[in-house]
Amino acid sequence: MQAKEERPLAPSHIRLVLQTLSTILNAAVADDRMTRNPCKVKGVVRPPKPDERRVVPWEAARISAIRAALPYRYQAVADVGKGAGLRQGEVFGLSPDDIDWLRKIIHVRRQVKIAGGRRVFAPPKFGKDRDVPLSAALTLRLSAHLKVFPAAEVTLPWQKPGGKAGHGEPDVNRCSALAHVEQIRLCGHPDPLAPDRSAARAVASHPEQGWSLLCNGVVLFDDGGELLPVSSSVTVTLAAA
Repeated sequence: MQAKEERPLAPSHIRLVLQTLSTILNAAVADDRMTRNPCKVKGVVRPPKPDERRVVPWEAARISAIRAALPYRYQAVADVGKGAGLRQGEVFGLSPDDIDWLRKIIHVRRQVKIAGGRRVFAPPKFGKDRDVPLSAALTLRLSAHLKVFPAAEVTLPWQKPGGKAGHGEPDVNRCSALAHVEQIRLCGHPDPLAPDRSAARAVASHPEQGWSLLCNGVVLFDDGGELLPVSSSVTVTLAAA
């Protein structure tokens, strides 16, 4: 299985394609369009083994450099990512109301992601809430941040454009966002979700570490990969020399 540019697809991508195809064929079997799903016949389809790459955490100096390069208002995003291990979208969806300051616990209840080209609130990954410990150092950082930048009330659709909370559910469409997610675009340069986002101006560059921070909040890596400011990343596969 090859991409349009004849570059090999990652095993995880191939497995996802096969899972999607198998789901479609299951529906065809249920509708009596087929007698069986060939994707489930042993020996016919053998998905590749998933990548077993070890996760290599960033060293403290690199995290500190990224934090220092961020505008002061957004440095708390790096603090929460480092100190609590929240995913990017979970950081953007974090509210002070989710923090139990006395018991030193962060309740991870929502994330911000892109659906239909729009920012929406959604449950955390896999649809499961969880609790993570709040360290003393992160408590001080967040307290200082909230004194300078009080949480702003943000209203977003729930899970999809126009989506709303179900009957009897709390108002999950609104929260006092720690990171001011509706103000994440930092200037009039290309929107961080636009195709020309990498044309934005670099506000910080660290060639020795292989990344630059653009004025629209995108972190651009030297290999062409991008870390977007709203719950997603863009990776590239470089052709072999």
